[in-house]
Amino acid sequence: TPIPPLQNGRASVKLPGDWGTAEAFRIRSPFGKDSLYVVLTGRPAAGAEATLQMDGADPVTMKEYPYEFTIYPWAMDREMKFTLRLKTADGQVTETQPVVLSGDNE
Repeated sequence: TPIPPLQNGRASVKLPGDWGTAEAFRIRSPFGKDSLYVVLTGRPAAGAEATLQMDGADPVTMKEYPYEFTIYPWAMDREMKFTLRLKTADGQVTETQPVVLSGDNE
């Protein structure tokens, strides 16, 4: 069965403070599964942490630069809906609005 091409597999979200932006990519593999890759472009002070919270997956927390996240495997027809929880070194917490990267059948 041919693998359908990926449509609209990218999102960019401006983040507060020194976090920069979140660049999110839905990546299509030739093996019938997708993955999510998210990188935060900023470099907050040491002691900050970021958590990727995605519906249907365990939360992933990064406690040092570079703040990069990968979720794999993910069904091609299932939407990816996630938020980022950002905590600065001084304890301020911000959570982003949900970001959605659609699956093929949506």
